[in-house]
Amino acid sequence: PFVAPSLRRFVALNSSVLLFLAAACINGCTQTPMPTHLDELRRMSYPKSTEVGEDLNIFVVRKADRIELANLTARSFDNVLLWINKSYVGRVERLNVGTDNRFTLRHFVNHHGETYPVGSLLRPDKSLAMVLAELYDPATSARHRLVVRMGRQ
Repeated sequence: PFVAPSLRRFVALNSSVLLFLAAACINGCTQTPMPTHLDELRRMSYPKSTEVGEDLNIFVVRKADRIELANLTARSFDNVLLWINKSYVGRVERLNVGTDNRFTLRHFVNHHGETYPVGSLLRPDKSLAMVLAELYDPATSARHRLVVRMGRQ
């Protein structure tokens, strides 16, 4: 079939642009430096000697590489730390009342600077089960246990 030369150039140009964008995304995604706040978090120690406050009616469900928190309390929380399995910590700027609280597990680090282990399609064994979640409120210096529900790992 006959294809106009201008159409052939248009397709070739757009193919080159798409290829360039895909390569840039792959390079950018694999070489992104760790943000400074993760470096600060890795220096934190689990607050085992702090007062344990009341258990909170906040449900934590892990879904692949993120967690969803359903805050069923009557208040929101600002600038708190969320500890997972006593080893991984993440900063939560705002935990709203309700179910619209979603966080990526890549924002949780341990004292080695390693992010929370999330398996992949080819390496599901690299995933770590979530068995304990605690909210640490620096304003009250208290730790609160949360309810962990099993979701899709």
